[in-house]
Amino acid sequence: MPDTHLVVVDPGHFHATLVQQEIYPGLSPLVRVHAPLGPDLIDYLNRITRYNRRSRAATDWRLDVHAGPDFLDWMRDEPPGGVAIFSGRNRGKIERIIAALETGPQDRDAVLPWKRISIRYADGCEIVLDGENKDDSPFLTGPKGTLTKSLESSIPDLIDRIKDLPDPAPQVTDFVQAVKTRQKFALNEINGHRSCTLINLAKIAVQTGRPLRFDSKTQRFVDDAGANAYVEQPMRAPWKITV
Repeated sequence: MPDTHLVVVDPGHFHATLVQQEIYPGLSPLVRVHAPLGPDLIDYLNRITRYNRRSRAATDWRLDVHAGPDFLDWMRDEPPGGVAIFSGRNRGKIERIIAALETGPQDRDAVLPWKRISIRYADGCEIVLDGENKDDSPFLTGPKGTLTKSLESSIPDLIDRIKDLPDPAPQVTDFVQAVKTRQKFALNEINGHRSCTLINLAKIAVQTGRPLRFDSKTQRFVDDAGANAYVEQPMRAPWKITV
């Protein structure tokens, strides 16, 4: 049995199971699961059971589940070498990632240190990612003011203004219901692409170690073949996308 295995931490979203829709050569079928006991964990276990029992291309995942309020303590006792999967709500996710890093030595290229990343739009708005989390300087800056991590703003009466905003239009938050009714899901591909793009831009800036300019229309970096190489990474054969 291969040594490399999956470590699933608090699977709070169906995305946690997507990588387990098939078995991979070189990856152990053993999966260690660390999570609080609750409906999210039950949903995850039911999905994996369906993968294992389906009539076509059934998987053979073998789950070692550690459920309880002390699941992060179990996580810290994990031997090095596992591939951790974090999904679901962002609240508390950093704490879980730190727990994973505390399990042992990491690949030096897998965990890159960074201090501060600024993402500036053409209209002057700026998002600051503070890797060291040392100060409470603004992380959002725009033509009308700033906003800090503690939600302090230079915009007068910002909270009152937010309260006066109209409620957003109703959205379908049940993915299965969205599929059945053919309605657009709240976390749709457009929203997902925009949020993921910001993180990927920051990641590529760290990897290249230099300022970058990104064209949102072409979805490519301007005059930077090295940075664009991270966008157009070769796919594993026989998979390919023809445009």
